[in-house]
This record gives sequence, C-alpha cells and structure tokens, in this order.
Amino acid sequence: MYKSKHIKAIVFVLLIAGMLQAGIMVYSGAESQINGRYSQETSEINAQSAALEVEIPKKEIDINKVVLKKEVEDAITNLDAANAARNITNYKTLLLELEIPLSFQTEIEDMYINGHKVQDVLVAYEYLYNDYGNIAELEVLIKQKESGKAWETVFKEYKRGMPEFIPGNFEAGKLEEIFKIPGITPDDVIIADRITQQSGMEFDELVAMRGQGLDWKTINEGLGIVNTSGELPRVAITNAQVKNYIKSTGLSEERVIEALVLAQKLDKDGKAVVDKVKAGNTEEDIIAQSLEEKYR
Repeated sequence: MYKSKHIKAIVFVLLIAGMLQAGIMVYSGAESQINGRYSQETSEINAQSAALEVEIPKKEIDINKVVLKKEVEDAITNLDAANAARNITNYKTLLLELEIPLSFQTEIEDMYINGHKVQDVLVAYEYLYNDYGNIAELEVLIKQKESGKAWETVFKEYKRGMPEFIPGNFEAGKLEEIFKIPGITPDDVIIADRITQQSGMEFDELVAMRGQGLDWKTINEGLGIVNTSGELPRVAITNAQVKNYIKSTGLSEERVIEALVLAQKLDKDGKAVVDKVKAGNTEEDIIAQSLEEKYR
C-alpha cells in the first residue's frame, strides 16, 4: 500500500494499461490511501518522478502528412460513401495519435478491404489499445459487434474473458538494481509488468530488451500488443475537484478519481463522467458510449 504523500495543488495519476487496468498511482495532498497494489518501493520511485504544476500538452496532429493507398481510400469510400471523408480523417488521426506501426496498419486496412465498417474497426482498435489487447483480437471484437451486440456488451464480455491484471510486487532492492540500467524509467517498469502478464514473457527479459535499446513500439509490435506507447499518460486533477465531487455526489474518493481520470482519458467533461458513474454506468459503458460518439 502507498504511504500518504504531502504534495499540494496537483494530483498526478499514472494510467497503467490505459483505462485503469493496472491500478492508479495517485500523489495527493489528502491524507488518504488510494488502492495501490505496487510495492512501496515502486510508489516512492514514482512519487519522486512526478512533476508538479506541469501543463500536459496535447500532441499536434497534422493528417496531411498521412498518405493512404488508393485501394484503402477506395475501400473506405465504397463502405460508406456519404461519410467517407470523415472516416478517412478519423482513421488518419488515429494512425498519428496512437503511432500505429505499419504491420498493425496493414491489419486495420485489411478489415476495410474485407468489408468491415470503418467506425467499428476504429472503436475496436482504440479499445484494444487502451486495454493492452492483441491485434489478433481486433476482428474478433468487430465480428461480435456485427452479430448484433452493443459495444457495451462486447467490452464487458471481453473483460470477463480476461484475467484480472494484478500489479507485481518486487523484492527489496530489485527496483534499485533495475534503475541502474541506463535509460530505464519508472514507466518502463510498469509497462514491463503489464506486458509480462499480458504476453507471458518474463519481466526481466522485457527489461533487458529495453536496456539493450529496443523501444516499446518495437517490442510490443513483435508481441502483437496493440498499445505500443513507451510512456504512461499523466492526468492532472486538483484536490479541490475531488473534494467537490465527493460532496456533491456522495461517491467515494476512489470512485471520483477514477471517473475524473476516465474523463480526461476520453477527453470528456469531468462532471458528465462523474454523473454517469453515479447513475450506475460501468467503465465499459462509458468507454463504449464515448468511442461510438467519437467515430459515428
């Protein structure tokens, strides 16, 4: 469990596995302990690495530099001529935002050529990205949607079929040794732990690969893991926000933080997501609604 951290103003949350799959790391001025399952040593290292009062910039996206093959644009147009321009823009944006490697881009474009709706492909891909899913699962999710199931149902069934991710504990001194390896960051440790349980590869093997200079995009592409980012997203939340929502909704501190993290991750209004959580919507419900709205 984490020690309370006397850090004022900004709460920094490390989103492990995108949508809270690996837990939350929170550094707050509040005298509280959010459910953290990494060892105390991991908590200390990440607390030291968290910066205060830093604005989190958004990536600049210029889709004009993305050139699709003619057969791909034709396939997208033939699938839905009325919405072709928007679908092409959404696809190009996703390619840049998630830095999708060429092999995964080919898998996506095969979905279009084989007649699967662009909107369904993009929703399924982004969901798998956030959940550290495998590229081989892309068509599986799409076909479940095409069978008549709502995305909320597809996502919930997917979650039920996956083992719960439990962040690992490390022996005393283990992390100190790891951080002696040049270039290894706290993010690398958390990502390696997530990939270990997702792929079955040994943690030490993954860390060694990073230490040899391979980036996560290369490593995860080779493993078929859709999320190829080398950094965990940071989300800034103020203590005042958390306290206000606890008071107005009656939700616990942990539920409020989870809702606000999810809101920022989905680029949604915090109050709207908190209200949905209070109304009984699950994380999968909110994600499905957001992604459908994004790509419709």
